Amino acid sequence: MDKRPSVLVIGDLMLDRYITGTASRLSPEAPVPVILYQSNEDRPGGAANVALNLVAMGCDVTLVGVIGEDAEGELLLSLLLSPHIDTSNIEADSQRPTTSKTRIMAGAHQVARVDREIASDVWEHHAHTFLRLVRKMLRPESIGGHPFDAVVFSDYAKGVVTEDLVRKAVENARFCGEDGIPVIVDPKRKDFRAYKGATLITPNVAEIQLATGKSVGSNEEASTVAQDVAERYECSVLLTRSEKGMLLCDKENGLKTMLITSRPVSVSDVSGAGDTVVAAVAAGLARGLDLEAACRHAEVAAEIAVSKPGTSIVTEAEIIKREAAA
Repeated sequence: MDKRPSVLVIGDLMLDRYITGTASRLSPEAPVPVILYQSNEDRPGGAANVALNLVAMGCDVTLVGVIGEDAEGELLLSLLLSPHIDTSNIEADSQRPTTSKTRIMAGAHQVARVDREIASDVWEHHAHTFLRLVRKMLRPESIGGHPFDAVVFSDYAKGVVTEDLVRKAVENARFCGEDGIPVIVDPKRKDFRAYKGATLITPNVAEIQLATGKSVGSNEEASTVAQDVAERYECSVLLTRSEKGMLLCDKENGLKTMLITSRPVSVSDVSGAGDTVVAAVAAGLARGLDLEAACRHAEVAAEIAVSKPGTSIVTEAEIIKREAAA
């Protein structure tokens, strides 16, 4: 049996909660629907969702992040129990809650969302711990080797992913293995300079427009902006564009851009689709695919993800099946 690729995932851990019911009338107290409760469900979100998607795509994962010392944190850890996920490097913090997003659903329609979080940077103690982990885990083979085939930063701007942490990971990853190992970032910051030197960043339209102040509506605009970002921050860019598919700007190929079109799909929910994309790219690169092939693999994974309700897991078997049916 081939060895499973191993991926280091660092980022913001979340608990996605869904309370589902039916709505047939408005409240007499306010112009809002009354939801008659039917069920509730908890799912891992953020970096935790990336980890579960990577496992479903055939990878082993070491997960780094912060949870609160609360029931939500304990529940999130229980949802991550897997022989393929190492959660021993998740830090508990008594001063901040486990980030949670509670969605109120009327059937398939979201009518409200309640967030519980502290988005400021994690305590200096945690930041130093994560820096030490990166130094220890991403070492040149000449001084002990490294166990990873790719590194993912799942940055939801909740305080775990710092500029120093990304810089150290990018710096160390260059010297791991013969050609280094890829560092992939799912960005949420208003400024991409923290990700400078990464192998690939995967912004969506809203994120790249916020970071650059430029429109990416047309293919020409998207290509120009992606090239500017790739050149400025010395990284390739995979711009996800919903029904328009994706646009890849390959830094290693002279900033060449290419469109990766999507096939028609019935969209159920876009929650977590970005997590699936970064997981699929990382899984592909960890297996040795070139960047274009890994990104095409990710587009297929995204098509599957948005066809499922809520934060969902996409398996390697599902991707292969959809690719074969194309």
